[in-house]
Amino acid sequence: MDHDQDVAGDCALLLAVLDRDVSVRVLGPGAELIGAYLRFNTGARSAPVEEADFIFVTGLGSSGQVRRSRHVASDAGRSGAVVTYVADMLVAGGRAPTSLVVEGADGASQRLGLAGIADEELDELAGLGARAEITVWLAAVDGVIAVLPPTVRWRRERS
Repeated sequence: MDHDQDVAGDCALLLAVLDRDVSVRVLGPGAELIGAYLRFNTGARSAPVEEADFIFVTGLGSSGQVRRSRHVASDAGRSGAVVTYVADMLVAGGRAPTSLVVEGADGASQRLGLAGIADEELDELAGLGARAEITVWLAAVDGVIAVLPPTVRWRRERS
């Protein structure tokens, strides 16, 4: 499976939520072409990563660019950014190369297995913690989606 080419499902997801009232930045392989496609079909504005409402990462990671989002600093009165990643695989509680431990408000935890996102990227996102107003969307190539809102604590389980 060629991870860099499996963005169709993520694009379909973003086509459903983007409109002229939001901004978007695409990072990674094919960013210019994918960004132009999304903006043309939704009317969303282009914005630098620091200001974007939606950030779409097409590769294994953002090379540290997501941490530049204004939402990491939690500007008062601003809603958080949504960062979308292409995952090769997402399984609840199943076996996968990487496992996230997601802790619920009730103290219970669940495991989410995934592949196709760099461990370093996941560690950086989890490390942003409470100071980030970032919602993470993990969208797998087979249509499975996981949403990690900023109110949920999660971490990558180290093997």
